[in-house]
Amino acid sequence: VPTPTAARTTTPSPLSRPDPKGVLEQPKWRYFNRTHGYDLLRMLLFLMSLWMLQKLNMSRVYHFIRGQAMIKLYVIMAML
Repeated sequence: VPTPTAARTTTPSPLSRPDPKGVLEQPKWRYFNRTHGYDLLRMLLFLMSLWMLQKLNMSRVYHFIRGQAMIKLYVIMAML
C-alpha cells in the first residue's frame, strides 16, 4: 500500500540547507571573469591616455583647437 504524499518525508539536499560555516560556498576571489578583463583593459587605456596627454604641449593644442573653431564658423556661415 503506497503512503499518501503528505505523509512522505524527504531530506533536503545539502545545497538547499543553510550553510552556517560557509563550507559549500566557493571563494569569489579565485575566479577571473570576462568583466575583470574588461576592467583591466579600461585601466590600461586610461593609463596610456594619461601618458600621452603628458607628452603634449597644451599651448599648441589650445591654438590648434582655436584655429579649428574659426574653420567651423566659416562652414556654418557657408551653410546658411
